[in-house]
Amino acid sequence: MSKKGNTPTDEVCEGVAHLNIEDDKMRVQQAIEDLRSLVSGEKNLKVKMDDKFMLRYLRASDFNPKEAFNKMEKVYKFKVKYKDYYGTKSLTELKDNIEQNIVLVSEEYNHDGRRVLIMKLGDIDTSKNNIKDLAQLMEFWSELLLDEEESQKNGIHYIIDMGGLPYHLLKFITPKAATVYALREEMRPWKQLDLHIVNTSKFFQILMKIVQPFLGAKFKQHIHIHGKDWPSLHKFINPENLAQEHGGSKVEYDVKIMHKYLFENADKIEELVSLGYINQDNNAN
Repeated sequence: MSKKGNTPTDEVCEGVAHLNIEDDKMRVQQAIEDLRSLVSGEKNLKVKMDDKFMLRYLRASDFNPKEAFNKMEKVYKFKVKYKDYYGTKSLTELKDNIEQNIVLVSEEYNHDGRRVLIMKLGDIDTSKNNIKDLAQLMEFWSELLLDEEESQKNGIHYIIDMGGLPYHLLKFITPKAATVYALREEMRPWKQLDLHIVNTSKFFQILMKIVQPFLGAKFKQHIHIHGKDWPSLHKFINPENLAQEHGGSKVEYDVKIMHKYLFENADKIEELVSLGYINQDNNAN
């Protein structure tokens, strides 16, 4: 996918760099080696051992190896417990879901160096979709984006668009599914995640009452409820990265580019979603 146009300016990057732990190459390399050692000692945990994979957890943990390892353990033990919400199907098997464009990703990076991932809940067709397949599609995108250096360093913006969401979807988006989804995203190793709720409804209020007690205080601070207040959303996300339906300047999102990027990386995604505990029964708790 194109990175042209919306990457952070050189001046911003330079300013951040002076405050960045990654300036200390020796410290970074030592943290990588320490984390790799911790992972090597964890029985039955199968993950990639290269520097890039170690960095996805270290960058989300301020380069604290023990904290990064604890986060990794938590992620993969949760995956064992709720494996149906992860990548158990292939991209080809979910091709119809992908082409319905319920889940979209920005072609460009936002001004803060983050991708924008959009889920349009109102476009769900319960005759064609189920919540676990959509959760797996979100998993594909998240794993792919977490493999990007820019996304590891800067995080991501999620937009949950609830426009046109019918009440019969209460049977589709169950309390369990909503809670599993929220907890999964909270523990995922993003440097920073901001969740933006747009086109809100009474249904959203019902979901929040169910899910909110399970969420950590830090995660709650990054939930932004905009409704239809597009200037409020644009304080976080450049309108140039958004379609007109979200108050942006694009006529529509370029879904062909998104689909191409996803399928071009099918092998990488397949490898990433296969990672975790091998002997699941012994590591689920």
